[in-house]
Amino acid sequence: IGIVRFLEKVRALREKVQAKIESKNLDAITNKAIKKVSEDLDNLQYNTALATLMIFTNEMAKEEKVPIANYQLLITLLAPFAPYIAEELWHRLGNKESVHSQKWPEYDEKLIKDEVITLVIQVNSKIRAKIKAKAGLLENEAKALAISQESVRKWLQGKEIKKVIFVPNKLINLVI
Repeated sequence: IGIVRFLEKVRALREKVQAKIESKNLDAITNKAIKKVSEDLDNLQYNTALATLMIFTNEMAKEEKVPIANYQLLITLLAPFAPYIAEELWHRLGNKESVHSQKWPEYDEKLIKDEVITLVIQVNSKIRAKIKAKAGLLENEAKALAISQESVRKWLQGKEIKKVIFVPNKLINLVI
């Protein structure tokens, strides 16, 4: 039942497709989906590839209008899993050749990098805060950001930080 609902959602997205629009948000999501599905197919991980396509479809469904280029890429990624529906949707977009004769999409490395990450702040390995921060934050910047949080400061009051464990773009752990 779940896969039928997913394929119906893909089909329903056709109503939102517009030829002359662009979406930077969807471009980033599209490139991440291309990367993940390509890697999953190479590693024969079909379930996670399908899960990625479902997430990608849900993100598209949130948009008011969907660029035709992004929708075509979704159909191309879907083709190995649902060949008949992908072919039908491909031709309904006005394409003459088969979706299966299309070159497999490649992702743009610049578009898959996140600009904002969620930094987990721990004190003695216990989560004390989660904050949004810019990607690529250095250890000293992350430490300053962590110490500036009220929920972290109360745990550090009157204590000396003995060690800092920093995992870039993921977490900082302040050991007291």
